[in-house]
Amino acid sequence: AYHLLAAPPGTSGEPAGVARLHRCSTTEAQVRFMAVAPAWQRRGVGARLLASLEAEARRWGMAAVVLEARESAVPFYEAAGYAITGPGKALFGQI
Repeated sequence: AYHLLAAPPGTSGEPAGVARLHRCSTTEAQVRFMAVAPAWQRRGVGARLLASLEAEARRWGMAAVVLEARESAVPFYEAAGYAITGPGKALFGQI
């Protein structure tokens, strides 16, 4: 797995965001546990984290990157070029 922590300089050490890339197979990786702190949302942190995960997936030779997202995050991923391919799993009664 590949883990990222965004800790902007000049902050109190609180992370701005986190993300993980997991190998699912020899050709597919999954974005997991990606989150951006509310104070850092809409400031490019998520986009930079996702771009870094995608770059790592390319280094691994992955043909595809998949993910499951909360409904509120779907527009972010769609703007990054991802598409809904099917229903996600419910967690605590929510998608």
